[in-house]
Amino acid sequence: MKMMINNIINEIPLFEGKSFYINEQIYHNDNFPACFKVNCDGINYKVRFPSQFNSNSVSSEIEALSILTRHNVSNIPKIISYGKTVNSDVPYLVETFHLGESLDKIHKILTQDDWECISKQLIEFIVSIQKIRNCKFRTFDIQPNQYENYGTMLSYRIEKHLLNHESSGLLSNALCKTIRQSLVGIEKNFCHEPIFLHFDIKPQNIIYNTTNKGVTIIDYEHSRFGDISHEMFRGHIAAKKNLYFYDCWTSIYNTLATNKAMIITNEKQFFYQIFFYVSELSYANNIKDKELISIYEKGLVSHINNY
Repeated sequence: MKMMINNIINEIPLFEGKSFYINEQIYHNDNFPACFKVNCDGINYKVRFPSQFNSNSVSSEIEALSILTRHNVSNIPKIISYGKTVNSDVPYLVETFHLGESLDKIHKILTQDDWECISKQLIEFIVSIQKIRNCKFRTFDIQPNQYENYGTMLSYRIEKHLLNHESSGLLSNALCKTIRQSLVGIEKNFCHEPIFLHFDIKPQNIIYNTTNKGVTIIDYEHSRFGDISHEMFRGHIAAKKNLYFYDCWTSIYNTLATNKAMIITNEKQFFYQIFFYVSELSYANNIKDKELISIYEKGLVSHINNY
């Protein structure tokens, strides 16, 4: 594995023929790690390759960071270079590597002052990205579909997951039929314009430097133009999964909820929860985690039955 990664990184023009060192595998959630910290000529870089479960991860990250850079958004990595490796033809992205640790690794040593700094900078980040608008709702896939209404886009994404779960036998035809019926008329619940969403704000994607109190928000492979309230909903999910982050996120949401577009209505929450369950079920099935599959199946059934 290490020899193969060394060979592929050596095919990136920035590193070709140079002496470099792979300090660590940054992520361990894939069997084949997608991100690496590479030191070359005394400078640390983050090198990203396509994720095992998201072949569009590099192209999505490039487009998202390019958009944010054009709009002068701070607290983000900078693109150094991107393209395809010389011989292996593997998509890659080289970004700046930011000093600090993700919140999931250092939350136990953080002070109240640290959390206030983190909260303040996250609010500034969300406010800055919600100013970035688009004419259509869309993801940053290589060949994305575009939608006039976020409900239509959400329904399409849910349907893609349902088709996979039906064919694999994870979900019954009857349950999928009920879900599809609940999506009829979803469009009337969404009226706000397309806004840039990070779409994966969670402690693992928030880098904090305890020395200079700086925050960097990383990982834009799921970014899109959508309804800003969906960003807030996903933040709630992350806070429930990582309870040390709960007070921080609650403070952020309460501050931003003065903007009506940020508010998660009961109707939107219903659809967002369906999307959460069916998409997480896809991930759990991909990694063959039977316990997670059971949790998300039961959660989805309960959610639909209680509606």
